[in-house]
Amino acid sequence: MKLVKISIIMAAASLCPMAFGAELPEDGENWQNENVYAVNKMPASATVKMYSSRDDALARADSTSMEISLNGSWKFLYAGTPHLLPANFYKPDFDASRWNDIPVPSNWEMHGYGTPLYSNMAYPFNPGNFPRVMDAPADNLFTNAPLLQRNPSGAYVRAFKVPASWLDTKVILKFDGVASAFYVWINGKKVGYSEDSRLPSEFDITKYLEPGRNQIAVKVFKYSDGSFLEDQDFWRLAGIFRNVSLVRSPRARIADIFNKTIISDNYTAGALQTEILIENTQNAALPTTASAKLIAPDGSVAATAQSKITLPQGKAVKCAWNFPKIENVKLWSPEAPNLYKLLVEIQAEGDSHFACFNVGFRSVERKNQQILVNGKPVLFKGVNRHEHDFARGQALTKEITRRDLAEMKKYNINAIRTCHYPNDTSFYDLCDELGFYVIDEANIEAHGLDKLNAANHPANLPSWEGAMVSRILNMVKRDKNHPCIIFWSLDNETKDGSAFVKAAEKVRELDPTRLIHNERNVANSYVDVHSAMYVSPERMANRLKMLSKKIKELRLPAISCEYAHAMGNSGGALAPYWREIRANPHYQGAFIWDWKDQGLSCTREPQITLSDSAMPSRQIAVFPDGARAKILENASAVVYPSVFGGGVNSFTLVVDLNTRGFEPKTPINNSDGARKNLLGAKPKTSTEIIAEAAGVFSLKFHENRKVVSFSVWNGFHWDRAEAAVEKPDKIAAAAG
Repeated sequence: MKLVKISIIMAAASLCPMAFGAELPEDGENWQNENVYAVNKMPASATVKMYSSRDDALARADSTSMEISLNGSWKFLYAGTPHLLPANFYKPDFDASRWNDIPVPSNWEMHGYGTPLYSNMAYPFNPGNFPRVMDAPADNLFTNAPLLQRNPSGAYVRAFKVPASWLDTKVILKFDGVASAFYVWINGKKVGYSEDSRLPSEFDITKYLEPGRNQIAVKVFKYSDGSFLEDQDFWRLAGIFRNVSLVRSPRARIADIFNKTIISDNYTAGALQTEILIENTQNAALPTTASAKLIAPDGSVAATAQSKITLPQGKAVKCAWNFPKIENVKLWSPEAPNLYKLLVEIQAEGDSHFACFNVGFRSVERKNQQILVNGKPVLFKGVNRHEHDFARGQALTKEITRRDLAEMKKYNINAIRTCHYPNDTSFYDLCDELGFYVIDEANIEAHGLDKLNAANHPANLPSWEGAMVSRILNMVKRDKNHPCIIFWSLDNETKDGSAFVKAAEKVRELDPTRLIHNERNVANSYVDVHSAMYVSPERMANRLKMLSKKIKELRLPAISCEYAHAMGNSGGALAPYWREIRANPHYQGAFIWDWKDQGLSCTREPQITLSDSAMPSRQIAVFPDGARAKILENASAVVYPSVFGGGVNSFTLVVDLNTRGFEPKTPINNSDGARKNLLGAKPKTSTEIIAEAAGVFSLKFHENRKVVSFSVWNGFHWDRAEAAVEKPDKIAAAAG
């Protein structure tokens, strides 16, 4: 005999009338001021991980004695608006012991706080009043429409210790990603503020640290003025969602480094040019020796360099190394991702510390209306990829990313567009290692502001220029050492303007070795490729014909940065595009939107359960989902997989209920035609079928819609559970 575990939960529609006649008080601080996007942050720089061991550096180990992870459990308090958080929670004497715990990194919505929001273009606040995010959204169906839910915010607190030996040098606090803006305090003292959720925020906290126990407090805002620039087509999730760490600087630290590869001799030889910025963290002049070995893929030393310098007190000095040319260099490409290693050693006052950087010798150029990598035209068989996991939201692990990339290799995908923000640094390390072309895209999308005329758009407003340009340049500064990146993309679906013109000029000054992409630069005035979305192959061919008639400098190649829209039940039409791509040497590939489904898994605790002694692995549960958007818009009952096309071990049923009744249209078994529309009708019998599949399940009302039952055939008999009806909105049932 098989017993089936059953549970039922009902969701009631929430009615919370507001009695406020005035707006909530606001602190007037940085999170609604486009002119302030960074306070007391350190300058952006390349990713540098220092080690005390040469072997650990060569292995590029994930952990190092020079860093302390602050990942783990933090005390956390959620509020629907910033003003409901305790004003003094950051003070050392504030008692947060009764707060809940939350893991860092994570998105707080994935742990039951607030509501995940998926939006393509529409802002969850008034887009006509930027930079304010506390104005009501145009659509009151947004879950943040009520004033007391207008801007979900979180307070984080935890204690930490640093070794006594750390207190004699610079200590850096590093957040790899926080959405969307935050303040941070150490031991009750405000350290700084940051926006741009997809790039690191680093703070020098040396002067705030104390011997022994220390405390960090962070106040995070889901929405800020920066959210107007983060209108991507994805889930709007919040929290400290990437790693947090403390970094101990040696006496002389690598503050920045840029490794440029120069390919010559008909693409058979290569030379490395390195600019390294070394900073003195001490209060006196510091004699320092910086040396480097360039190690070939076979382990041999290909070249060396050394500089002996005296660093002025508290200052940094840039060294330039021009390594000898390497004949028959092993070039990097997706087909052969050969990587050299640059091992750098910094010696000062008897201490030695090491860092190791992957170096890929490859060239990127635009020539004869084509994009060439290592002198050869390439075809981009690409996808757009969001950082997303069904269970973790946007708080990805390196293992999840590696799994994504391994799947891409199976399908002959060789290129990725980071839609539409810089990814975690581990993504680029893996792309270097596994071999992918990357379009690295800045964290800028203002799609919901498209209706603004150009003069009033942030891209042309001086007050927004700093924030926009910094997002682009900081991306370049962080990611410049990754051979996988061949394009810098300035934004996505944002009206072109003077901010992008300025950013393009500065990007070329910083890095002349790569190309620039911006799909909205329709005049092709500063980009290296004509990029389009969802334009037919025939139209792309016509555009390329027109481009080929322009002066030589404006004859651009073309790509489709988005095509074959593959969200939900869509996709296809690849063959016509690839016929044109393979026939036209100037049409060099396309990027599918997007890589994988952005669904989120949700769990609920059942109210009623039955044990299953015969098949413990099988469970059936009914969960509420009335507060999580419109499950059903055009149907009253849907079963997945659809109406059991074959035998299934699990299924999900969702039903739309209405405060005036329910609206069954067609029975699940589809055996006797359409059912009468009962919307608003009073029950005529004590039992009514909501949805059923003959011999499989039945969902019914009883006692004039006061009780709901869910019955499932377990192979021998019907297992059933009941629950009282309390004005349900929607029901979702799952069996499996």
